[in-house]
Amino acid sequence: MEMERRQIHVIDIPKSDTQSEDDAISIYLRSLSSNVKKHSNDTTCDILVVDDSLALVEGLKEFLSEVFPDYRIETALDGLSASHSIGKLRPKLVLLDIMMPRMDGYELLKIIRSDPELKSTKVAFLTARGEKADIDRGLSLGADAYITKPFDDDELINSVKLLLNIN
Repeated sequence: MEMERRQIHVIDIPKSDTQSEDDAISIYLRSLSSNVKKHSNDTTCDILVVDDSLALVEGLKEFLSEVFPDYRIETALDGLSASHSIGKLRPKLVLLDIMMPRMDGYELLKIIRSDPELKSTKVAFLTARGEKADIDRGLSLGADAYITKPFDDDELINSVKLLLNIN
């Protein structure tokens, strides 16, 4: 049985000797909130991460925000939630899992590809499904890239840069 490798990203919250842990976390969360407010007038995002693993979407959002600090990252925990918000968010790139409750990644990709206003949206599957048939199906439905989990951070960064034309 093959063991699945997972990556964990740790958030180091600075704390002074006179601060409680709760105070440090509160200050950190306020700083995140102010960062969100900078984008509050802008309903679009650059990258939408869609996966049913809360730990993965939170970790990816944190990781991608560090690597691409000028890019707005949003998340959704299933295909149905993403389908309701994607028209408003108009992401440049969607990182999309396949196996999710309520609506799988294939169905969401079909919705994206059928919407003329989203035709320039790039979609990369980011999934544990790595069989040739899965990859062929994803690409034939219109995915721009297919990355299998567990993935290498550099592979993900390079794919995002390529899909968003970042040098």
